[in-house]
Amino acid sequence: MELVGGEYPILFAPGEPQLDVTWLHRHLSGLDLAVVTQLERAMTSLTKDPMEALSKAIKAADENQLMVAYRQLTDACNTCHQSAEVGMIVVQTPDSSPYPDQDFGQSSGERQAP
Repeated sequence: MELVGGEYPILFAPGEPQLDVTWLHRHLSGLDLAVVTQLERAMTSLTKDPMEALSKAIKAADENQLMVAYRQLTDACNTCHQSAEVGMIVVQTPDSSPYPDQDFGQSSGERQAP
């Protein structure tokens, strides 16, 4: 288990990381449904346009447009975190590949011997 932001546990298993359901239940079970609904609406309104821009950039295979849309989405997420008083959760652009042993830039036939 790894702690995200020093407090939020994430379990890493094969595939995607998953939140620790026990932790979620213990810490979030007392939340008012109205508050959760309000947060969901705020999140949707903040991310709708950036997500659409991201989708368009992917379909257009436009790397520059993709980076702009990704930055807009990242900023929207961080704005929401700040307004929800969970600013310790900061989304950022990865500074390295999660797959350091893989090179997605070349086919195996194009690689040069070390």
